[in-house]
Amino acid sequence: MTTYREAEEAKIVARRGGEDRPLDMLPAVWDGHRSVRVLVGTRDRGLATTAYSFGLTDAEKREVAERIAALWNLAASQGWTTADINRILETTVAKEGKNNDDDLA
Repeated sequence: MTTYREAEEAKIVARRGGEDRPLDMLPAVWDGHRSVRVLVGTRDRGLATTAYSFGLTDAEKREVAERIAALWNLAASQGWTTADINRILETTVAKEGKNNDDDLA
C-alpha cells in the first residue's frame, strides 16, 4: 500500500520528464542573484536559496549561492555522492589532524 506522501513523491519524480539520474548527479545553475536551481530534464527546479540569510549582505548572498552551484557541479561532475564527499572531508581532517570547527573559534 502506498502512503499519501509516497504518491506525492512519485508525482514529483514523474514531472521530471524521464530524467532518472539521482538528484545529486544533475547540473545546478546559479541564477545570478540568490537562488540555485537544478536542471531536471528540460526544466529547472528550485534547489537552494540564500534570500532569507538575513545575517549576510546582498553581495555575500550572491557569492554563497554561486558557491553552492559551483560545489554542487564539481561533485556531480566527479560522480561524488554526499557520502563520498563526507568521506573525503573525513580523510582531509584526519590528515590535517584538526577539526575544521577549530577555524571558527
